[in-house]
Amino acid sequence: MAIRMVEGRHLHKCFTYARDHGEDLNIAIGIGVHPAVNIAAAYQAAYVGR
Repeated sequence: MAIRMVEGRHLHKCFTYARDHGEDLNIAIGIGVHPAVNIAAAYQAAYVGR
């Protein structure tokens, strides 16, 4: 299993924030979900930080 984390994208920003604040970055793994969920997961929305 692998995670693609691209610098400057949402996941990388969340990871960097968590690391800088000494927090864990919680994730979820969905197996066998509806195709609409996969499409929503791939959607590139604007980043809204904390």
